[in-house]
Amino acid sequence: MVKLTTNTSNTSSNPDFLIYDTQSKALKSLPRGHVSVYTCGPTVYDVAHIGNFRTFVFEDVFLRALRMYHRSVYHVMNITDVDDKTIRGAMHAGLSLDDYTRPFIHHFLEDLRTMRHIPADLYPRATEHIPQIIKLIQHLIDAGYAYTTPDEDVYFSVEKCPSYGTLSSMPIERPTEAGSSKPHKEPHKESHKTGRCEVGGQSIPSRLLHDEYGKHQATDFALWKGHNPQRDGNLYWESPFGRGRPGWHIECSCMIHTHLGTSIDVHMGGIDNLFPHHENECAQSRAFTGQPLAKVWVHIEHLLVDKKKMSKSEGNFYTIRDLLKRNFKPEALRCLYLQTHYRTPCNFTLEALRASQTATERLQRCIYRLSSYLPGEEVNSLGSLSKSTSNHRFAHPLCVEVWEEISRACLHDLNTPQMIAMLFDDFVSPLHSLCDLDEITPDQAKECLLLFERVDQLLGICPLPRKKQTAPSNIRRWVEEREQARANKNWKEADLLRKKIEEKGFVVEDSNHGPSVRLKDEAL
Repeated sequence: MVKLTTNTSNTSSNPDFLIYDTQSKALKSLPRGHVSVYTCGPTVYDVAHIGNFRTFVFEDVFLRALRMYHRSVYHVMNITDVDDKTIRGAMHAGLSLDDYTRPFIHHFLEDLRTMRHIPADLYPRATEHIPQIIKLIQHLIDAGYAYTTPDEDVYFSVEKCPSYGTLSSMPIERPTEAGSSKPHKEPHKESHKTGRCEVGGQSIPSRLLHDEYGKHQATDFALWKGHNPQRDGNLYWESPFGRGRPGWHIECSCMIHTHLGTSIDVHMGGIDNLFPHHENECAQSRAFTGQPLAKVWVHIEHLLVDKKKMSKSEGNFYTIRDLLKRNFKPEALRCLYLQTHYRTPCNFTLEALRASQTATERLQRCIYRLSSYLPGEEVNSLGSLSKSTSNHRFAHPLCVEVWEEISRACLHDLNTPQMIAMLFDDFVSPLHSLCDLDEITPDQAKECLLLFERVDQLLGICPLPRKKQTAPSNIRRWVEEREQARANKNWKEADLLRKKIEEKGFVVEDSNHGPSVRLKDEAL
């Protein structure tokens, strides 16, 4: 049995933090001090789903970890509010682009709060940056990296970027013959199963060819799309190269350069954005600044549902609010995501989510049991301790050992599955045993609660109570009557009283030092 005794061990105050970089295919050390981070936010043509939030939750934990280990962070998450899908949706709904996208933006920000995300420093929208985008495109045209077409489209010339393809390791066929810069008119075969096309023997994503006419090469991509009334309705902006609107890739580069500078520390996003989106960002940004866009690229793998791609047609499409309606807690979903390493595909099932909810409820019961050792005023003051928690020096071996192991896993490629396993196996289970035997003091309970607070700051799965709840007099009376029935071995009466208590929204916790009662849905 683990016993809590005094210890004075410490961990490094400013440790090395390693994360896997997609471009170098190696672990890279993150800078100490200030870290600039850009994360790809949603395209607001619909409500964000749980696949999107797998990426967003990992990014949130990564940013929490940076701050935990003494980095100052400036985080920008973009919102794509103008692209083919948002325009198509607005036209179908008979709304202006702003009126169409605004509710989805509001919904997304509400979901972030529900999922306990630390807010970004800035949520820039593409439509707020049209003048800057036009200026950037003009610079690329003037420098010879981009060209216009008779339809007033502007394309980036991939052949002018020798490093194109190095981020994604995508082999790109490059022209070798004189005259190869003629407009691309080569027929292609498209596979609806793979979403890829064969062009001249080269396999590329079909979406690269949506605006192929006037292109010099199949892989050239749109910086500006000339106004097409059938496609765009009345939506356009005036520019030196004609009426139109920006392409998706240039929007992100522009927002990065506007708010974070020419080169950033970390660029993050889902693996589906790696090619062509992030590859195109790299190319156009290097052409504009002469520098790499980001020092480290971090990509999060897909989420599957029942081992299938999530889609409405499959009937396996879930949003955050869908799961809340099924009485799942945000902490349970966060915990489920974090049980899979971010570089491994995550398979979501409702059964797995139920198991995760059971685990987080066990964690919350542990927190509640520990808080029962403290006077009410100390429980009420726990929230005020959180500001100093990250600097607290743990004194007890169980807390010292668990925190050191969690930190070691965190700082080595953010190994959240190992962190979760250590939290439950090496901390929660022993603490339940100590509480069962009543072998814990108020000071030790408070120390353990401080560790839970620190873990919550890092993972966002175990909030502490902010005040000690007092049950109504009738509930307290039923608890006393139930305890008397148990003493008399009248188990049927004890069970009936427990059910009455639960029907009123309370839960009885039994221990060696007597029963305690809490609200069933109390935020622990």
